[in-house]
Amino acid sequence: MTPFGISEAAVGAILAQPEQSHVIAIEGIGTNQPLGMFAGRAKGDRSGHVILVIGLISGDQLQVVMAFKIPPQIADREGTLEPPLRMLEGLANLCGVPVVLAEHIAKFITSERIPVPAGTTIQGPFFVNPANSRLMTMQLVRPVIAAGQAYADCALCFAIEIEAYERVLGLRSPPPQPDPATHQIALIVDDAAKQTMMLSGVSAQRAIQTVRQRHSSMLILSDKPMLNSIRWFEDGDIVFVSALVTKSRPEGSGIWIDEVRAAIVLSLRPNLPGGVLDRNTEMAQLLPVIARSFGRKVLCHPAFGFSSLYTGPWDGQMPRYDWAAGDETLLFSGSFDNRSKTCSWVWAFSPDAYRRWRQSLRIS
Repeated sequence: MTPFGISEAAVGAILAQPEQSHVIAIEGIGTNQPLGMFAGRAKGDRSGHVILVIGLISGDQLQVVMAFKIPPQIADREGTLEPPLRMLEGLANLCGVPVVLAEHIAKFITSERIPVPAGTTIQGPFFVNPANSRLMTMQLVRPVIAAGQAYADCALCFAIEIEAYERVLGLRSPPPQPDPATHQIALIVDDAAKQTMMLSGVSAQRAIQTVRQRHSSMLILSDKPMLNSIRWFEDGDIVFVSALVTKSRPEGSGIWIDEVRAAIVLSLRPNLPGGVLDRNTEMAQLLPVIARSFGRKVLCHPAFGFSSLYTGPWDGQMPRYDWAAGDETLLFSGSFDNRSKTCSWVWAFSPDAYRRWRQSLRIS
């Protein structure tokens, strides 16, 4: 608590007179003690931050396990404090890393029963952290089998990246950013991407604009970093580019990208076969929709079964694909780390599935 500027006295004051509180019942996990959340404004603090205290309840005692300063833009809604669970969700979306549980990917999971694919071992959550950043995690998950179906029962799960949190609090300087007036990412398009561009009608100019002026993106750090970018254009077109980072420079815990080689370039619409693309949604939620729409399931580790989009342990082998009738070729996208034997955001793009969808748009 102290490194983040939260004193024991401030925590005690919040617990004595909380402005908001919430309790999560926990069954079959650890000691079965309920998890309590208590929030309030610290006296004399002019920053506007709200203190959120989380702990295990035992009778009239609370064992504090975490305490956060919540920025006012997350905690305060027109003078009224948000519920503690919503504050925590806002902080996880701002400073957290994606959490993978079965085939579910999100930065914040609570009170969800998530189906586990048949033949897959029920595992705990996997945190997408290729940069090996320091994390504060909560993972209250238990395996459940009901009516022959395996589930992961998640009471609460998230992972806050400490450096990102410190930057939000102003305790750490933001990483330097390249000047957009002088730094432009160069884009190379490989042969496979050229084929999808011809099919979808995406021009080279739009592909470059998507990479340079992306509305949402995801940089996957590993031995071979990847950049997924998406941009909404004024005429209603949505362009998605998945590219391998071919030239970059290290900067702190991240990198500055100088050049990428596009492998997949798609023209999309808001309503896809696998779900809806929302401009206000992060890439971590957009990529699963694209993968479900035009991908084939992949297997990267025998203990985890086939998945439309996979992040987790890797057996070191080439991914196995679930081919479907009519597939002439598949293009895989994702990142593999030989050191940790993990992989991130792996999916198999089917040009034939995409072609059939494009044809259906013309027919309708």
